[in-house]
Amino acid sequence: MKTFPLLFALINCSFINAQNILISEDFEGGNFPAGWSITTNASDGGWNMGTSQMIESAWWSIASHGNIIGSNDDDCDCDKSMDYLIMPPLDLSGSVTIALQFENYYDGGNFGGASEMASIEYSLNNGNTWVVLSEIIGTDDASWDSQLVDLSVLAGNSNVLIAFHYNDNGGWVFGWAIDDVLVFEPQGLDANLSSISVNSTQDAPSVVPITGTISNSGAAIISSFDITWSLGGAMAYTQTFSGLTIPSLGSYNFAHQDNWTITQSGQYQLDV
Repeated sequence: MKTFPLLFALINCSFINAQNILISEDFEGGNFPAGWSITTNASDGGWNMGTSQMIESAWWSIASHGNIIGSNDDDCDCDKSMDYLIMPPLDLSGSVTIALQFENYYDGGNFGGASEMASIEYSLNNGNTWVVLSEIIGTDDASWDSQLVDLSVLAGNSNVLIAFHYNDNGGWVFGWAIDDVLVFEPQGLDANLSSISVNSTQDAPSVVPITGTISNSGAAIISSFDITWSLGGAMAYTQTFSGLTIPSLGSYNFAHQDNWTITQSGQYQLDV
């Protein structure tokens, strides 16, 4: 069987982008963002900013995503059990529904008996203690995905710290990179294409299902949406998904009715 590289073009779609934004950071600036902080035991400073090519290393490659921030254990091979990237303090005393959305590159790999971990954690006592809110599941598919985390359990608190915690569990493993961080109060109708479950290499010939996840980043229930895919803008295949009830901050896993039939090896761009 031959395999070929697949170039991904994951286009996030947003019907109405009307959220009340509390934090927005894309790491495109030349300096570490104001109000953010890092705590770490690592000798490399824990989290570092730059392009994917600047952050990656020999055994942990990162797909291009502009300027990003990441913790690379493969390169450092140091104590990265306590790599915390902490957002500015949040006053959520008047909030009811709050969400965190970010772009995520994380394998969830293991090596030499150690398994890396990535989690979203919060502190209500100025970082003296941390509580795990959500663990990130690795994909190891050489692609970025979008993560949506419900922070509503923290509503009513006036001094909240939210952190990205990377933990190498004492081993020499890989790392975690993030980008485009948003903390917001959902409003209106807002759908996002969170991920596409298609590996970056495939056998040829083969039939490849186009599957993925839609996330509801708004306040309104999503009852229907269209998914369209094409190869580099050529013939488009559209399917309408209807009769749904996707709640605010909920998600829906879809499988498109039209599979991609690969007849020969080569390089392709999949647009969804």
